[in-house]
Amino acid sequence: MTAVLVVGATGMVGGLAARALHRQGASVALAGRNAERLADPSRLPGDCPRRLFDAYDLDGCAALALWAARSLGRLDRVVVAVGVAGFGRAESVDEPAVEHLMTVNALAPMAVVRGALPVLEAGGAIGVVTGAVVDATPMGMADYAAAKTALATWLAVVGREQRA
Repeated sequence: MTAVLVVGATGMVGGLAARALHRQGASVALAGRNAERLADPSRLPGDCPRRLFDAYDLDGCAALALWAARSLGRLDRVVVAVGVAGFGRAESVDEPAVEHLMTVNALAPMAVVRGALPVLEAGGAIGVVTGAVVDATPMGMADYAAAKTALATWLAVVGREQRA
């Protein structure tokens, strides 16, 4: 049985991934930022280990893979579906909003991956949701696109490093 950590399980994409993996017979550990959704057995499989996390706690994000491996007995796959959209022309987005977009969309997923690399079993895999905004950057989303593009670039380099 494949052991999978789904980070962002309380969001739409992460929740869909968690339910599909569970239906396919995977052992799934769920990490989410919304306590109410994380606890709701009608939204997520009821028999899975769960952990609440804060995207601003980068050390906590990095520790999710080790928690999942301990909870599941090992870790074969990680799905990272963490993110928040941001809209507004560059001159109208305030600095706290920019920090939030960069932290949630780039730094937190990077921390999850960084923490997972030494924990994954041989042949393991990590999938990270970035978004179409990386390939087609619309006006009014400069900060959001910058965060997602930073993540995509970082992942490309990490992928090459891991294959080498």
